[in-house]
Amino acid sequence: MKATVRHEMSQALRAYEDKPLEEWIMWHFVASIVALTSSQIRWAFEVELVFSRLEEGMKQYNEKQVHQLNTLISKLTGQLSPGDRQKIRTVCTFGLHTRDVEVENSQHFLWQSELRHRWDETDQECFVNIC
Repeated sequence: MKATVRHEMSQALRAYEDKPLEEWIMWHFVASIVALTSSQIRWAFEVELVFSRLEEGMKQYNEKQVHQLNTLISKLTGQLSPGDRQKIRTVCTFGLHTRDVEVENSQHFLWQSELRHRWDETDQECFVNIC
């Protein structure tokens, strides 16, 4: 079971960069827990990158995040299976929460207190960090 989830996480994270979020989340292999965890890993990774280009980077990333959320929210009005609807609703809830986290650097308490997910490509492991 662990090997399967590890494999699915690895595949999902690779595919995340190649597809728009609204396409990626609907892939058959992206189970809810994989979708939520992968999107949190990517969020933490992308925000860490933004810290190095803080002011302009945060503005650009916020625009990207708002666009992704709007696209996912529009999908909720369409025909979806109950599982897909719940998956999208959960990722949207997380996205709305993280959109409102305002930090100035990676040492900021609000950032440090966030539950963050990280993928170690070498070991193919998911890590969950808080404070």
